Amino acid sequence: MTWHVALDAVALAGIVVAVVAVLRMRARRAGGVVRWLLLATLAAYLFIAGANTVEHLGLTDALDPFEDYAEILFFPFALFSLYALWVQQELLRRTQAERLAEHLNQVLRSIQQINQLIVREVDRQSLLTQSCSILVESPSFSGAWAVLLDDGRRVTISAEAGATEQLRRVAEAIDQGRLPECIERALGAQATVRIAAADRCPPDPGATDAICSSCGVTLVTRIGHAGHAYGVLAVSHEARDPLAADAEKAEAELLGELADDLGLALHKLALEHEKEEAEAQFRQAQKMEAVGRLAGGLAHDLRNQLTVINGYSDLLLPEAPAEGLWREGLEEIRKAAQGSEHLVRRLLAFSRKQELHPEVLDVGELLRELQKTVSKTVREDVQVSVHAAEDLGRIEADRGQLDQALINLVINAQDAMPNGGTLAIEASNVDLDASCGEAHQEMRAGPHVLIAVSDTGVGMDHATREHCFDPFFTTKEVGKGTGLGLSMVHGFVRQSGGAVYVYSEPGLGTTFKLYMPRVDKQKTPPQAAQAVEPRPGGTETILVVEDEESVRRLAVSVLRRCGYTVMGACGADEAVALFRGASAGPHLLLTDVIMPSVSGPELADRLTAEQPDLKVLYMSGYSGPSADRHIAGRRPADLLPKPFSPDQLARAVRRALDGPVSTSHL
Repeated sequence: MTWHVALDAVALAGIVVAVVAVLRMRARRAGGVVRWLLLATLAAYLFIAGANTVEHLGLTDALDPFEDYAEILFFPFALFSLYALWVQQELLRRTQAERLAEHLNQVLRSIQQINQLIVREVDRQSLLTQSCSILVESPSFSGAWAVLLDDGRRVTISAEAGATEQLRRVAEAIDQGRLPECIERALGAQATVRIAAADRCPPDPGATDAICSSCGVTLVTRIGHAGHAYGVLAVSHEARDPLAADAEKAEAELLGELADDLGLALHKLALEHEKEEAEAQFRQAQKMEAVGRLAGGLAHDLRNQLTVINGYSDLLLPEAPAEGLWREGLEEIRKAAQGSEHLVRRLLAFSRKQELHPEVLDVGELLRELQKTVSKTVREDVQVSVHAAEDLGRIEADRGQLDQALINLVINAQDAMPNGGTLAIEASNVDLDASCGEAHQEMRAGPHVLIAVSDTGVGMDHATREHCFDPFFTTKEVGKGTGLGLSMVHGFVRQSGGAVYVYSEPGLGTTFKLYMPRVDKQKTPPQAAQAVEPRPGGTETILVVEDEESVRRLAVSVLRRCGYTVMGACGADEAVALFRGASAGPHLLLTDVIMPSVSGPELADRLTAEQPDLKVLYMSGYSGPSADRHIAGRRPADLLPKPFSPDQLARAVRRALDGPVSTSHL
């Protein structure tokens, strides 16, 4: 009886094995011959078990012969069931391995396409958008999305692909600036993060739970390079068969490698963008320098003409009748010449060749005085706000030029608000580090005072911003602007050692920022007004050398009226001939600085070598660095800038004659 019980136990075990095998095969949808054999085994087991049960109950012995033979097959049936199960498992494993290999090959092909895209794509938005589309084209993923963030975790660029509902919600949330929890987790992780629907977001219906509740399984990884996180890349798919568990680890590794490739590509694009920005700044600087040289040359020629116009107007006005056409005409000529002088000063300011008179200024006090002027200048529909920070530092600049620069910015701001708006002038202390100089070529590290002039006007597009500092560039109607206001601001600030930048978008207003170097000096005290003296004269002999005939004739005429003996020459050769042919040497050489062939300083060196006590006075239409470069080492008082009036010429000549001999010529 014992062996019957043992065989029954084996039969029962065989039944259990067969049932488990069949159920697993059904669950995995692996039918075929093996499945039908196992079903037949199960049927035989059930039949034999039933027969044994009838026999053991003593109901009949009719099945004894069959039972005796069938029980011999119990153990082989059990072994066969186990073998069939092992065969099926092995086949299933191989099938899964093949499917896994095919799946990973699909992912690799997608990554290969994206790497090819990285090589040729130069736009970040296009790179991310096409990368997401390539990932979704693979059967492996139902959705893909990527976001780039700035240092403040604000979304700058987003891209997505896939038509799933949850992906649309994620995209909408990202566009609204709401970051799903998975992004936060990925940014803080060093490896790819796997997030399932059950654990992807905190249970906060008002936050991101509604975004991701139906997202299935998502792999999220950080896009970064060299320790800098640019954003995240994520792929999602619905819950899959057991293949997913085997594939996700490899998927995560491949996705991490892809994110690293994208991070490197974004890093290279950033470097390329910085290079292009630097090249653009360099080209802009070269262009401004070239135009500046042109403007400086134009200003020099205009100064010669203005010297003649102003000089003869000043000479004729005292002799004109008190009333009548002659006086009115001369006064109008003088006014027009003065207006032209302002134009010349703007050209020189742009070319950074104007003569500045820097003084230490209290910016807070300057803005308070400016507010009084601005409030009387702007329209009533423009609200003016002026604010200076406490403990505001001092700067060293030409007060008149700085006032003019700020007034130009105020007028431009008003014109940009035809329907009214807000004009804000603010000043604060800022400390610029070395990175500012790397990003902006005109920037210099160190303490500065920032003066910002902002408006809520129409703003400027990119093309306008690129040319706003160009001379004669204007968006105003004909007759309403010269196009020199902003170029003068730029030139003055640069010549003062500072930098100016504009920030503007169409419809969002404009802000001009002036960075002026901060100085640790006391404010310059105001100078007392000098009394007007009569035009001085004398009896000395003066040699005037000027290649511009009209200027030379004016200077000779004015000096002769002052009692001097004057010799005029158009160039160095004629001047040397007059100098050597004179019975007595001249007391003063009045010469233009820049002339054809031989410059004024070279002529002075030649003549003072023969007559050491000869005094020298230079005159030039160039001022500032251009003139200083030619007369380096000589006293500043030795230069008379053009245009000059007859009184200015007479006083400069008298000072030169009464002063000591310049030792630079001895």
